[in-house]
Amino acid sequence: MKRMNFPGRKEQRQLEATERQAAYEERSSDEQLVELDRLLGKDIGAKKERTKLESVATIQRLQDKFGGVKSNRKKDKKRKSRK
Repeated sequence: MKRMNFPGRKEQRQLEATERQAAYEERSSDEQLVELDRLLGKDIGAKKERTKLESVATIQRLQDKFGGVKSNRKKDKKRKSRK
């Protein structure tokens, strides 16, 4: 049997984890969904992660479509001036 806890194994695993995390952060939500489909199969597994990524992707698409959040400053000023 191979010995899994050789000296330096912890550092090696930490380095690999930071590399995986950096790769994850570089991908967009849509790219991450494609990666999940490639690794696990279409709509198989990682239900919570898929739901989170789909909601983030939807929010990004809406912000791109409508140009972000608009403030209601004019309405707020009118309300304040009436008081």
